[in-house]
Amino acid sequence: MATTTDKTDTTTKYGYNWWLGQLDQDEKRLKNDWWRFADLIVKKFKGKKGQDVQSNTPMYLYNLFWANVGVMKAALYAKPPKPMVKRVWQDQNDNIGRVAALIIQRCLAYDFLKNCSPMDEAIKKAVEDRLVPGLGCVWMRYEAQTSKKSIQMEDGSSQEEEHVEQEDAPCDYVHWRDLVYPSARVWDEVWYIAKKAYLTPDEFKKKFGTDPAKTDQTETSDQDKALPKNFAKGKITVYEIWCKRSNKIYWLSREVKGVITNKNDFLGLDEFYPCPEFLMATHTTDDYLPRSDYTMAKDQYEQLDDLNTRIVILEKALRVVGVYDMKNDEIKRMLTDAHENDMIPVEKWAVLGEAGGLKGVVDWFPIEMIATVLEKLTVQKQAKVDEIYQLTGISDIMRGTTNPRETLGAQELKSQYSSVRLQWTQTDVSVFVRRALIIKAQIICDHFQDETILRLSNIMQTPDAQYAQPALQLLRESEISEYRIDINEEGLALPDYNQEKQTRIDFLTTIGQFLSQAAPITVAIPGAMPYLVQMIRWVAAGLRGSDEIQGVLDQAAQAALNMPPQQQPQQPPDSAPQVAQINQQGQQKLALVRGQMDMQKVQKEKDLELRNIVVKGRVDAGIDSQHAQQTHVHDLIQAGQEHGHNLTEQQLVAANTQDQAVQAAMTQFARDRLQFGKEERLSDKQQAYDLQKTKAQAQRGEAS
Repeated sequence: MATTTDKTDTTTKYGYNWWLGQLDQDEKRLKNDWWRFADLIVKKFKGKKGQDVQSNTPMYLYNLFWANVGVMKAALYAKPPKPMVKRVWQDQNDNIGRVAALIIQRCLAYDFLKNCSPMDEAIKKAVEDRLVPGLGCVWMRYEAQTSKKSIQMEDGSSQEEEHVEQEDAPCDYVHWRDLVYPSARVWDEVWYIAKKAYLTPDEFKKKFGTDPAKTDQTETSDQDKALPKNFAKGKITVYEIWCKRSNKIYWLSREVKGVITNKNDFLGLDEFYPCPEFLMATHTTDDYLPRSDYTMAKDQYEQLDDLNTRIVILEKALRVVGVYDMKNDEIKRMLTDAHENDMIPVEKWAVLGEAGGLKGVVDWFPIEMIATVLEKLTVQKQAKVDEIYQLTGISDIMRGTTNPRETLGAQELKSQYSSVRLQWTQTDVSVFVRRALIIKAQIICDHFQDETILRLSNIMQTPDAQYAQPALQLLRESEISEYRIDINEEGLALPDYNQEKQTRIDFLTTIGQFLSQAAPITVAIPGAMPYLVQMIRWVAAGLRGSDEIQGVLDQAAQAALNMPPQQQPQQPPDSAPQVAQINQQGQQKLALVRGQMDMQKVQKEKDLELRNIVVKGRVDAGIDSQHAQQTHVHDLIQAGQEHGHNLTEQQLVAANTQDQAVQAAMTQFARDRLQFGKEERLSDKQQAYDLQKTKAQAQRGEAS
């Protein structure tokens, strides 16, 4: 990174005088074509009153422009953005690329998580500048605090190396009057951008290594009258110029004559400039200069101020005033001294009567005429307000007012129309924020140390920690253009506190529906689980907000691959009629065996519970059928011996063999879970009823 300070270069291209001439030319153009109009708009926004030049009377402003700007700020940028970083190709198996995108996303979001985030504040000011004077700008930088550390070499010697202790990529707000750029029709034709900075002599010496007191320094004065009073007193105005043609950065000052410093491009950004394209109000392709929103409705705003001034003057004149015959002092006392129910004596009552009474000696100011004019002016004022709303695109639905007689559909249509009117401006703001984040992401990837990136992203504390180092290597090798940084314009508008909750619920709902539909597949084909998890990963890769959960899905997929497939119970190769016949015979023998046992309630509930567990295990969990039947035979033998039944083991085995066939048939027909699903939902009362029914069937079997 070459650095050059030249005190004598005054004639060559890109020299001190050459740049001063270029800056003078472009500053004059900006002042004549934009700055002087923008100053008036700022005064209007701040509510500074003036006077009517023709009548020399004070103006009473109706600052609707200030109110509209407040509404627009809430619609365009009401909360810090949530950066979304995606790979260009969202392959579910590209875990390294996914984690690399997640690292960038977390590093970008880290700044917005701070209290009073500098980048958030800078963007807010830039959005306000776009709405008032017409142009907003933010500036990205790279800052690093370094120290020298001694490193022991292999030959025993020590060597000092510069070590980065702390680094950051701050975002600075740039005032619209501190920007200078050349004549252009579109952004791509802007070949240099200059930014003003106001440094104290000590700051100037520390940054450039030159003592301004030892140079041909002129007296510091407020060259720009728009600066606050005494703001530039004792400071040096320094121009930081990024020139795309020479691929260099220059620093120079009008106060410090003949000194210019330059460096080669040390950031290496794709778009060269450390600032995104200006957030600019209305402009066309014939001249890259903004026209403020106020200018578009200037006549209407001024007419509204005139109407409001007339209304205020008439309101002051709208009072009870009259004249009376000075010979009748009693008339004056009626308005000044009299109280309720007071009677005022009149000395010359006859004279007053001859004059026609009070009507003959008093004449009032005709306020009816003023009231009529005032009423018409008020109606005209509201009409002018509505006209401005139509021009600016701010509807009554956005301002929180509505007609109670309107239907919900009518209100939704009006809201939708307003969103269409604002869509272009919202898109401009979202693109502006996105480009600023792209510049910051490139600074992080190209200049930050690995330790800093890992600390900011906290990626080592996530399930994706195993991919952290390969992801960092990928970030170093690839270009930032391989990742898509997205800022949704809806995410910058009025906050929706349920949006994050709804996003997670939608994701879980989608996955839950898929799992419920895929459950029969896992029963029919036990080895299908790994493939189903891979399908879930594929779906999740395309869902918004699923980046951080994909690491857990990867672990689930690996666990499914390592899980041995469950074997389906073998069904006897009997035909359907034989199965039905065996089923009937087995039920009769089973009822006979149960009828010979003790019919106590506790034992029957135990048998019923054991039966449900065995059958449910066969249908849903795939438990080993042979083991379950052996356990059932053992229970039958033990129960028969306890109650004195001389059942031989051969008889029970034969019964059990048929019972196995019965259970296999039940498993086959119970896949749809109709029969045993009903048993699961039975209440205690229904179970007791089924137990009594089983007893009756057993008794009928004995009788037969």
